[in-house]
Amino acid sequence: MLFKGGWYDRPDDEREVQAPTAAACDGCALIPPAAPQSTYRQRRHNGTTKTRRDLSLRFLLILSGGLEALMGVLMMLVPKVAMTALLGASLDPVGTALARLFGVGIFSLGLASLKARDDLGTAAGMAVSLGITSYNVLAAVVLGWIAIVLNLGGPLLWMAGIGHALLGAVFVSALATLKR
Repeated sequence: MLFKGGWYDRPDDEREVQAPTAAACDGCALIPPAAPQSTYRQRRHNGTTKTRRDLSLRFLLILSGGLEALMGVLMMLVPKVAMTALLGASLDPVGTALARLFGVGIFSLGLASLKARDDLGTAAGMAVSLGITSYNVLAAVVLGWIAIVLNLGGPLLWMAGIGHALLGAVFVSALATLKR
């Protein structure tokens, strides 16, 4: 009961949901009430809709961003352990420094993906989605090249390569079906 006599003064069962006004929507026009939507399509206050494809892209950004942020932290803190597990080879001091720098980069990409999960309708949100998509596709190619051509690594490298390939394919599919 923050405001006596106002909206917060009524019991929960008597509260009425009112349509936003132009002032509440930063200058957008008053939105007429919409027909009931399915659970996968919800009307936002500014007239845009959140579809099932948006929700799957949001989930992909959360999943990929979280995994990349965790791997980035691991690469920053213990690069020798992470790279030895991934490639099956030890690192010299230059390789350790580059692994830490790589960890900073993928940690930052992971954070950007996690932040962009709620901004899919903006140009910045789509830019981050395209960035993480291209990262996953290209990481799959490079990890496959390392495993096949350079004959490095073991099962962890193959799992990382296949994981990036699957995430890249699902991201491409989600972005291709997204209506802009």
